[in-house]
Amino acid sequence: MWFARRSRGDVGAPMFPLLLALLIPPSLDDAVRAALGRWHVPGAVVALVRQGQAAAVTGYGMANAAARIPVDPQHTAFRTASVSKVVTAAIVAQLIDEGRLDATADVNRYLDFKIPAYDGKPITLAHLLTHTAGFDDRYIGKSARSFELAMPLGAYLKRNLPKRIVPPGEIFLYSNYSVALAGYIAERVCGKPFAELAQSMVFRPLGMTDSSFLLAQPAAIPYQWTGSAYQALPWDYLQDAPAGMQMSSGADMARFVEWALDHASRPEFQLQFTHNARLSDGIGWVWELGRSRGHSFAGHDGGTPGAVARVRIFPHDGAGYFIAANALSGPFLGEVAAAVERQILDKVSPAPVPPPARWDANVAAFTGVYRDVRYSHDTLVKVGVLMGYLGSEITIGAASGGITVPRFDGSTRRMVQVAPNLFQSLDGSYFCAFRRDSSGRVTHLFTSGTTAMERVPALLSAPTQRYVFLFCALALVLLMVAPTRRWLLPDPLRAPASLAANAFGFHLLGLGIVLQLLTSSVEREGSYMYGLPWPIWIVQSLGVLGATCVGWFLVRLFQRRPRSVLPWLVGVILTVYVAWLWHWRLLGYWV
Repeated sequence: MWFARRSRGDVGAPMFPLLLALLIPPSLDDAVRAALGRWHVPGAVVALVRQGQAAAVTGYGMANAAARIPVDPQHTAFRTASVSKVVTAAIVAQLIDEGRLDATADVNRYLDFKIPAYDGKPITLAHLLTHTAGFDDRYIGKSARSFELAMPLGAYLKRNLPKRIVPPGEIFLYSNYSVALAGYIAERVCGKPFAELAQSMVFRPLGMTDSSFLLAQPAAIPYQWTGSAYQALPWDYLQDAPAGMQMSSGADMARFVEWALDHASRPEFQLQFTHNARLSDGIGWVWELGRSRGHSFAGHDGGTPGAVARVRIFPHDGAGYFIAANALSGPFLGEVAAAVERQILDKVSPAPVPPPARWDANVAAFTGVYRDVRYSHDTLVKVGVLMGYLGSEITIGAASGGITVPRFDGSTRRMVQVAPNLFQSLDGSYFCAFRRDSSGRVTHLFTSGTTAMERVPALLSAPTQRYVFLFCALALVLLMVAPTRRWLLPDPLRAPASLAANAFGFHLLGLGIVLQLLTSSVEREGSYMYGLPWPIWIVQSLGVLGATCVGWFLVRLFQRRPRSVLPWLVGVILTVYVAWLWHWRLLGYWV
């Protein structure tokens, strides 16, 4: 059996009474408790595994803050969010081992709906498991408010097939849809729902009795901090469940970490994709590969409103851990993980990399603005780029035969081209790479083996586009005022201009009401995971009405051909605004 009991001992329940009697080292215990208070996290669990033996599984704080129910490390089930993907990968890998799936075959072989090829290139399971299928990211409508309201997995995937934006196998583009699709393929091949597959193929063989892709009990209630108190969040059901619905206790995940350490030579944990061999980080089958404190690891993080989690194994050190909490706090996870790794790993200084001795100074083709590819390109959530919470941007400049790359602290790093499309920092410690398309045009910047940024024209960069909006908005306000309208336009052009300006004004007001007032902070944090309220259809119709009136204005403008430049300027501004709305998917029904 693929998930057989380990040769070093039993992974089942008998080991855990002794395991739970062992304590997290006091220094680590203090660090976790301090982080709970600092980051307003009600409860957490930490599981440490060393040398194939579960060393400690400890609960902290409250699973249910209102009822004052503490976290039980043995049985309290936490949402693991995207950590779920490693379980999905284990299921799919087992089916590949058994010959029931082919990692290199067109996935359409296994589906009951068709995914079109991109430039003649089909998608394979290997693409799905390495996030290189080229799917756009999608958030709207990912969740249902109850298990009963959730669509079947296949129906959800068929209805919400995302756009393909890059060729398969070339660019790491993190995709919940990809992993959910891999889970659905496993579901179809085995003829049973994915949640049952997880039970029969992973959880029961490993003795993970408090784990499920359904709502496991007893559960850690998800919370968010309001500034003065913990607010319980409603349970939801992720309709792309194989990508993020798993719930597990700390004790169960200790078992899974033990299994992963024992099978670290498998394909899931080996490098399957990186943008460039010289870059840091890569990905196996779903497992993210990197280094921490000088030690190589395979792992995965997860986060969703009311939950955050991380699993990591260090195969060469025989160590691993799992952390979960019932509040979405990246700083908490980072702080606790750093404390855990200080406890289980000695710091190993990396081998020095000699600075570059020679380089190519022809770097003009690489300068420009680059945007993180992980944002929705094809729904109105794209506007998050303008608001600064999606698609962060950087500017690559030129300097003395090299390029300058911004650091997180605001300083810049100077880099030189040491091989075609590959750059090294002058101190030798860092590499980045660029991608060219078939015509030789630079299209992407790779800052790591699993981080990609797409090149965008300066005119379409977020700061420039904000100025475009402000200029157009000012013009619309002026067109709403009758005296200004009479001064700018001859009589035949005033009616369509007035209707367009007012329609666009109410459209913007409506967007603000729907996206901010009619949705909760949790829904906004989850990028409208339940979908958008029905008034969005009315609001978007106002935008369409405004665009129609712009068309009416332009027809009359070309019919009348006024001599004054002002009507033509108004026509240009209105046209630019329609194009702006279309570019940011705010015009039409991109939901």
